[in-house]
Amino acid sequence: MNQLFTVLTVLIVGIAASAQRETYLRLPVLVLDTNSEKVTPAAKMKVLNLPNTVVISGKTNPSLLMTQLGKKINDNRYEISAYGTISHHLENLDENLKLCYGGDGKQAVELITNLADSFLSDQVELYFYRTYSDTHFRRTQSSSRQDDLVKVGDEDYEHSKQYLKRRLKPGQIQTLTAYSDGGDDTSEDVIEHCK
Repeated sequence: MNQLFTVLTVLIVGIAASAQRETYLRLPVLVLDTNSEKVTPAAKMKVLNLPNTVVISGKTNPSLLMTQLGKKINDNRYEISAYGTISHHLENLDENLKLCYGGDGKQAVELITNLADSFLSDQVELYFYRTYSDTHFRRTQSSSRQDDLVKVGDEDYEHSKQYLKRRLKPGQIQTLTAYSDGGDDTSEDVIEHCK
């Protein structure tokens, strides 16, 4: 009887712990000055009364969140920076402001792709992503093949494999994305696990 109670307790604690580990992205709030076209982290613009970062999970509607953040700005000169790249959310930012994720790496990549046409460009296309232990290639839109499976020797594989040389640490996600109609403008980024 005591063993059964112990097993049930471990199961309940395990279920509760996994429920608390929902996958999420922590994303810096970036503000566009419409006069100068300069993008600045909200953390450096205290006068706008915006949060420094936002947390996005599978339950979050990114477009609605952007609208809500935009309503907090009372100055027509500024707006929430939309249609950026992953790099915009990583480069030249303090560590506590950079895009990062919590939870499962594969689920975090799905959250990133859901940012298209809100916090990321409407033309964002994920070519491939890698976690420490796994690599996933996706078929590009410009490919003549219709399936989403990329095989060794395919044109898309040959294009993407050059990025496999980077050594990843546990918890890192490497992405290769394109931000243009033709897929010519690519960006390789490494997203860290939030600390």
